[in-house]
Amino acid sequence: MNKTLVLLIVVCFLHASCKEKITQVSPPDILAITQLKAIDTSLFRSYAADIQAIRNVEIRNSVAGFLKKIYVDEGQLVKKGQLLFQIEHKQSYTNITAPFNGMINLIPFKAGSLLNEGDLLTTASDVSAVYCYFKIPEIEYLNFLKTKRTLNGESNIYLLLSNGTAYGYPGKMEMVAHEFDENDGSIMFQARFPNDDLVLHHGTTGIIQLPMNIDSSLLLPQKSVFKIQDKNYVFVVGKDNVLKMVSFEPQMGFLTFFLVKSGLRAGDRILYDGAQDVKEGMKIRPLFISMDSLLSRSI
Repeated sequence: MNKTLVLLIVVCFLHASCKEKITQVSPPDILAITQLKAIDTSLFRSYAADIQAIRNVEIRNSVAGFLKKIYVDEGQLVKKGQLLFQIEHKQSYTNITAPFNGMINLIPFKAGSLLNEGDLLTTASDVSAVYCYFKIPEIEYLNFLKTKRTLNGESNIYLLLSNGTAYGYPGKMEMVAHEFDENDGSIMFQARFPNDDLVLHHGTTGIIQLPMNIDSSLLLPQKSVFKIQDKNYVFVVGKDNVLKMVSFEPQMGFLTFFLVKSGLRAGDRILYDGAQDVKEGMKIRPLFISMDSLLSRSI
């Protein structure tokens, strides 16, 4: 074999090897998936709440004069009829007493202050129980009614304090407003909580947690969903790990999930995240994340 032929064979071999390397197929991407299943669970929806005493009244002086004596301190618990202030006017005195058992709030004046008729001396709050007022958007309220639950005090509701800790006693719904707010389309609710330990104070805030029982429903992570022309889609992962785009109809949204009305079924494997980076017919290597673990992150 002459040198020219040997050189030609080597060149052809190298060319074939390079071509083979160029046409090598990259392995499929590793992507997170989850599997739909019918579950029974309780989820909580959170709403900002204003906390108010069941009674809160202003205490004002009825005549001009000098604030002769102050018999109580701010934050002090008092009994009905207990002496609070003494007002001196025209060589006589007027005593002001507590209207009910409760707590004395801010006292803006000091002893010896000159008072005009009607000046605010303090407010008294009956905090043996408190009301929590919160608003629910119209859409969420209507979705809530779809679950056939009532909002008339039959079920417990829960309260988180402003520091994030759970209040130790459940409350009950007492009132629902009859009209939606024209400005923001929400409806006002009033819940009552016991306050035997006097942890809750008038004028503070918290977070209402409204429980929702989910019975034999398919929960779908909202992270898996994408929209095309107002329709909702997910990528279903086939047995061969190939992606197929499937439309579905949600019943309602809750926390980070959709409740599925139609289009999907229990057992479907769904691409959990990254829908914007894939396309139909693409093959993946699935990384399974259980639905239970996704629920535990949201509840």
